[in-house]
Amino acid sequence: MTRLLTTAKKAPTLAFGFFAIALACCGAFSGCGNPFDKAYEAGVRGKSGQALSDELLRLDQAYPNQLRLKLDLGARLLAAGDLKAAATYLDRGEKLVGPFRFHDPRLVYALCADKAELHFRSGDFREACAYAAKAIAQEPVDSLGVVFTRAKAESALGDMAAALKDFDGGWAAHKATMGAEDYSAYAIELKKAGRDADAITVSEGYQRIWPYDPGIGFLESGCHERLGDISAAIVSAFKEYEYSRPYGGISDKALIESLDAAIPKGAGLPSTSRKAVERLVASLKAFIHGEWKLVADIPGDGFGEYLCLAARLESGNASIAELERYILLEPSLKSFQAYYCHLWHGLKKDPRSWSVKSARPLLEKCISLAPASVMARESRLELGRLIGVGEAAGEKLLVPSESAAIFSGILSGAPFDSLEPVIALLDTPDNDYQAAWVRALGQLSADPAMRSFIATRARTASERQRERLAHILSL
Repeated sequence: MTRLLTTAKKAPTLAFGFFAIALACCGAFSGCGNPFDKAYEAGVRGKSGQALSDELLRLDQAYPNQLRLKLDLGARLLAAGDLKAAATYLDRGEKLVGPFRFHDPRLVYALCADKAELHFRSGDFREACAYAAKAIAQEPVDSLGVVFTRAKAESALGDMAAALKDFDGGWAAHKATMGAEDYSAYAIELKKAGRDADAITVSEGYQRIWPYDPGIGFLESGCHERLGDISAAIVSAFKEYEYSRPYGGISDKALIESLDAAIPKGAGLPSTSRKAVERLVASLKAFIHGEWKLVADIPGDGFGEYLCLAARLESGNASIAELERYILLEPSLKSFQAYYCHLWHGLKKDPRSWSVKSARPLLEKCISLAPASVMARESRLELGRLIGVGEAAGEKLLVPSESAAIFSGILSGAPFDSLEPVIALLDTPDNDYQAAWVRALGQLSADPAMRSFIATRARTASERQRERLAHILSL
């Protein structure tokens, strides 16, 4: 987790798989109404993104000796991955501090925390450890969890004992400050130390908070195998493959071959254990083939339970209690596309258990998680039927996450050709997804270049598209 602290408005979280950002709320270090405090509060109020960055730069020019501004700007640049520019502001802030005793220890703590993170990301692990130690010495409560930055730096330096000591201490006292990277690094360190049960616990904790990260299943599988639980090891490895299947990570044939290879050969297992593994493999093969009534004997109260309950839903035999248990598994499975598809398939078997309003979020989530997958196409067709535009139009629908990505891309300078899926959406019968884009294009058409693109595109469009593009130009 990045140890970034800014006193301005919260900065956006970085992309999936990278770091989350811990930021203090506006005014955390306000003074007693001096001119700078008043100018700061008035300047940043209601601003975000580039507007906030511009205002902070303006304030920094007007008040060049304010540590608070150096922290804000350094933290935002660090969050954006601009390490060189971040270092410039943080170094200036450090020069302002001078002897640490003359400044608010909370500001010094924040500065050292950011410097520790900066050095860690720059690969200077010894300096990262040094600044983390300075940060922790400034404040009795490590509210940003700088201890985890130090632990990761110690791990990078090969000091496993020191890293585990910091990870263990941080886990006990500051778990709430941990980011995705902290969880992952801790689990890996625990596995290297042979603390397999602890590594599994940390890995499971990760999955309850963040989207699945490739490699988790294999990490857990290795831990289970060393603990002597072959069945759990197979289920964890299957989880890894099951996650990758919508993205084309592995074919069904290759997955089945890997399951066959997982059955221990020779006299490595007692006959009773071998039979249990064989039954498990048979159930997992049935799951792959969609032979839902043959799925049984899958152990585990996490992913194993998900597989069993998904099969019950698909077969139409799930009880209300089983449906409720399945729904409770969502936090740990929120990035598994199949989780939402199996849920929808189960609900669809009983018309009393769902409505269009409740079904749409399930189908949208399924599409969002892997837009180009077979399950996503199925979900688009289903969504088209549900909202009454038909299957053919359903294939052209853009769910909110897809629309947000396209809109953001255009604002960031993406070529106008990236709007082709939107032009295709305009050819569908009236629907909410299309109406949202009519409004969005109306806003974008204030730009002359965009108006020219829309006008040009209208000349080769279908009749329905031309009508909507003409309406957009009239807004």
